[in-house]
Amino acid sequence: MKKFVRTVIIILIVGIVSGIIYQHIDEISDYSEKFIEQQIARHYTDDFSQYTPLSTFYFENLSEIGKKAYIAIFNGIKEHSEKIDVPVLEDNSLNKIYSAIELDNPDLLCIPDSVTYVKQGVRGYVEIKYTQSKSKCDEMTKELYDKVKEISENISDTSSDFDKELYIHDYIVDSCQYVETEHDDDAYGCLINGKAICSGYSEAFKILLNYNNIESELIIGTGIDDEDGKIKHEWNTVKINNNYYFTDVTWDDPLISDNNYYNKSHMYFNIDKDTLDIDHIDYNLPPSITCGSIDSNYFVRRSLLYDVYDDNTKKAISNDIFDCIGSGRKFVEFCFSNDSAYQTAVSRLFSNNGSDVGEIIYNMGYSDKFGRISYQTNDSHRYIKICFGQ
Repeated sequence: MKKFVRTVIIILIVGIVSGIIYQHIDEISDYSEKFIEQQIARHYTDDFSQYTPLSTFYFENLSEIGKKAYIAIFNGIKEHSEKIDVPVLEDNSLNKIYSAIELDNPDLLCIPDSVTYVKQGVRGYVEIKYTQSKSKCDEMTKELYDKVKEISENISDTSSDFDKELYIHDYIVDSCQYVETEHDDDAYGCLINGKAICSGYSEAFKILLNYNNIESELIIGTGIDDEDGKIKHEWNTVKINNNYYFTDVTWDDPLISDNNYYNKSHMYFNIDKDTLDIDHIDYNLPPSITCGSIDSNYFVRRSLLYDVYDDNTKKAISNDIFDCIGSGRKFVEFCFSNDSAYQTAVSRLFSNNGSDVGEIIYNMGYSDKFGRISYQTNDSHRYIKICFGQ
């Protein structure tokens, strides 16, 4: 999990310090309105000379002084400035501003891990130390967006936002491994190196969605993991057809456990707040984002959310298994809307005394086709996945 609480050192200077060169914040005029206009009109040039923030979600939730400091620091980091003039800030406010810059702009790859805030009378400035040169940062940024453009070329302009999001979700899950390594906490690690942790997954997801004109923001909170307990975690909000949803690409990624490969999941694809809160806590949302709809949930859109387990449901699952085998897919997945239907499905599908899955496969004439048929369940989400040949 990426560390979002940066190292912030506060220094108070009494009197006048000579020989300090930095850009004055007074040079930035009409900062808030102009800043948002730049975001709306954002274009990506080959040399990134017109680089503006990817979004202004966290920016817009800052105070006016915070917004002014955000813009100054953002522009300074973009130019690789080592001293940046900012307004006098309240204690600990720089953490919030710095975090907002990072969460709004995951493609700002060379944002440093530490910053020193110096207060000097009625003025203040930040001192920043970079780990890489500006030319290296620009090179990495161009490489990242070349990859973003390459991926996006496979997305049709006529596709629905749901289908665009699904393609991006599946691309990331298929091409990236959850590994702690260099650049594992950013989009570069996810899309270029193919290795990342949760922040790398979610930041790549946001960049690709935003690039394809789909609104998405980064959310920081705590995930409740069966093995590790409570862990710091990062995921996304996504806006589809005027409704907000949560998507956790990291937790939809397959894992290798006991030498068994588990195919990707869509259990956390466009879920509502009630569903997210089963295992995601300690996060904040503004009132404008409610995430109360399930209209664009994966299982709702694919007609894979069942209210009962009966012969009609069994037939629908059988048809999905048939399509799965015919198309070369290696798994089917579905959910239930209530505990009673879910428990009935688990009991009947996987009973030791003659399971419905075995009957379905036998009736299709595929009982000898697979070396192994396995299944996974999640009681909290009432989720079932059946894997073939694993």
